[in-house]
Amino acid sequence: MPRKGAHATSVRLFVLVSSLCFGLTSPSLAQKPTFDIEGIVTDAQQAVLPGAAVTLRNAATGLVRETTTDTNGRYVFTSLPPAEQYVLETELAGFASERRENLTFNAGQRAVLNVALKLSTVEETITVTGDTPLVQTTSAEVSRTIESRDLTALPVAERNYFRLLTLDSNVVARGPGSNGLYVGGGDVWNFGTYVDGTNNFSKWLTLQRAPQRGSAGFALETVKEVQIITNQFSAEFGGHSSGVMSMITKSGTNSFSGAGLVVIRPGDMDARPPLSATKIPFNQQQFGGNVGGPIVKDRVFFFGSYERRRERSQVSVTSLVDPGLVVPTPADEDQGHVRGDIRFTPAQTLAVRYNMVRWKQDNESGGLQLPGTGYIWTNNVDTIQNTWTSIISDRLLNEVRGQFSRYYDLRAAKCDCVQFNRQGYSITGGVATGTWGVIPEDTWDLSNTTSLWRGNHSMKFGGGVTYDVTTQRYLPNQNGVYNFAGGPAVAPNPNLFTQAFALVPGQDVIYPKAWVFSSFFQDDWRLANNLTLNVGLRYDVEVVDDIPDWPAPVDKNNVDPRVGFAWDPRGDQRWSVRGGVGRFTQQNPIFTIVKGAVLGRNGIVTLALPPSDPAFPTFPNALPAFPPGAVLPARNIQEIASDLENEYAWQYSIGAQRQLGARTSVAVDLNVNRAQKHGFLDRNFPTPIPREVVNAAGGTVVRTSAQADLTRPIVPGPNGFRRMEYLTNEGRSWYEGLGRGARSRGLGLEHSAQLRRLGHLGHSRPGCLPRRLAPRHGRARAERQPLQPALCVGLDRHDPGLLRELPHVQRHHARGTQHLAQRGC
Repeated sequence: MPRKGAHATSVRLFVLVSSLCFGLTSPSLAQKPTFDIEGIVTDAQQAVLPGAAVTLRNAATGLVRETTTDTNGRYVFTSLPPAEQYVLETELAGFASERRENLTFNAGQRAVLNVALKLSTVEETITVTGDTPLVQTTSAEVSRTIESRDLTALPVAERNYFRLLTLDSNVVARGPGSNGLYVGGGDVWNFGTYVDGTNNFSKWLTLQRAPQRGSAGFALETVKEVQIITNQFSAEFGGHSSGVMSMITKSGTNSFSGAGLVVIRPGDMDARPPLSATKIPFNQQQFGGNVGGPIVKDRVFFFGSYERRRERSQVSVTSLVDPGLVVPTPADEDQGHVRGDIRFTPAQTLAVRYNMVRWKQDNESGGLQLPGTGYIWTNNVDTIQNTWTSIISDRLLNEVRGQFSRYYDLRAAKCDCVQFNRQGYSITGGVATGTWGVIPEDTWDLSNTTSLWRGNHSMKFGGGVTYDVTTQRYLPNQNGVYNFAGGPAVAPNPNLFTQAFALVPGQDVIYPKAWVFSSFFQDDWRLANNLTLNVGLRYDVEVVDDIPDWPAPVDKNNVDPRVGFAWDPRGDQRWSVRGGVGRFTQQNPIFTIVKGAVLGRNGIVTLALPPSDPAFPTFPNALPAFPPGAVLPARNIQEIASDLENEYAWQYSIGAQRQLGARTSVAVDLNVNRAQKHGFLDRNFPTPIPREVVNAAGGTVVRTSAQADLTRPIVPGPNGFRRMEYLTNEGRSWYEGLGRGARSRGLGLEHSAQLRRLGHLGHSRPGCLPRRLAPRHGRARAERQPLQPALCVGLDRHDPGLLRELPHVQRHHARGTQHLAQRGC
């Protein structure tokens, strides 16, 4: 398919002009990178005090915010950066001033700091030193924050902060060393990742934009804190249906600071791998550092970091050709980051950030595969992000946000040549998958968010647009494979040759595009001093274009209402009873959608030829093109239903948090997720064996594949189809999690545990369908068919194998961290 050059150019020009007009900053399709403070000023008899002057200062950056309390004695500060310590000062004529020092806050936090002033006839200031409240009394969200001390004190594999997200008991890692996470029972693409409030999610990769075997895309030295929300996030955030993660990068302050690091992992103590006669050490070195400080005190700051990881891994060959041969598989990663913050006036600030990753690995598998059968895997990421904040008045604030990101992921075969697969003996030549990847994926984000405080209402509203365009190459087995029944002495001649072709020329390289338009309104309404109602509404529309053989329908029904509450029964900020319900729409993962084009009836076909076939190529050559008149055996295809909609989920939560003593809190939350998922359903499914026949045979009935094929609605034949799987809206998943947690701020001790129950039907991980699927009024219908083989489907390109259905799974998790204070000389 030819690239639509004029269309692509006009889109780039539109986004560039829009970015310049709006200041190119980070999007409202994002998790909040700032925090809010609110409170009520009263006298000793709890009477509200309107007109009190409230000032918030940050000595490290020179930030100053000022406001006055309204007729209800209430003040609000919004969209504050969680940098260093704050001081809150409250003044009113006839009363002693109060000064609160050493206040620290986390991103996403909405802290309540009430102030009680004492009558005084002289100028007097009362200084209070203390921590911010432990209990969240104004929001229904279920979240957890991983602070900078966790990032530096805990051992983190590859210095990758994603490894710490599993400290939350709602989060399960996809596998060892993987950046893929399952949150709240959702799939990996249902979990959103954000950095400094900006979407860091790749629609093609269905994960964050980062090397899949390296870092999380940002060096650990750049990370200030990480927040993960697993239930009930605000209407301000969209695009994901099971949870979101927000990482905040470090910024400079009025003090110069820096750090250096050297991390060495020697391989001398590594164990010998199974089936290998040779010890294969894994050596890794990491070094780097950061520096930050002021350029102009209180106004202009900088922060920069660099980190390099040098991995010298190896694999061992077990083939009889060269048993015990050690093959190097080196990997190198460079991460650079620079950020600047400018305060033009007390009301106008700009933050600009550039981040890059360069990762490359010489990938070899070892085992029966001899050197040269691997590929060079390259991952590059470049991101430019800006944020412009304007304080219009002490009750009105505006943020314009945007980002450009380029993600490059290429697996380049060392030898774009035919492969020779000698069963149980050796594999030589090229890699079977050939060269493939995304080269590149470009994403633009632009949005505007306005925060307004009026009376007991703290409101936010805004909208944004995201444009994603991908250049994707995918044609597995493009160079051909000769298969042998054994080694040269046993099987000197091949018994089968396979090679893949794109039936439509050029369809192995496609250019899918997606536009996402969003708008939202959120109101955190203080019905009483101890009761907050979180009400929100979000609307998203996604337009997918340039998918071969699929004129993508536009799903216009993505209206997401969200309602939550937070109640402090005693009004002392030591209790919080919280809960809510909301709908969350999921953006379409591009790679999954593209499979309907790549693996459809006009997509990729694999020709399998025995030596007796006239089209069998001359050994050892591959076929230069699809043989004219070649007959294809009945094949399996995957296509997309014409009425495909976005996935979505309904989330429910109820829980409570209680402060015990001065520094400890405990919490219990019940989280429920009910989701409509995409799922591949076989519309040419063979007729199940009747239940009475199975029961009469004692539960065991055997029939061949050929016999089963005869019962399919369309009988497979030459140039025909066997399984005809359609990507539909029929998938379902359900999740229930009862979690408990405890935190002690003074001791640095945290504990969390989770009892979880989850299930899936009709999609991957897990995604088997042990049910009969038959058309009914234009849609699919599920009927229980015990003892029938499961139909397994896979949306997951990383693990396309067969998976079992998990209708009812209970899992128990207990995780915790503890920081022990140390005293030196």
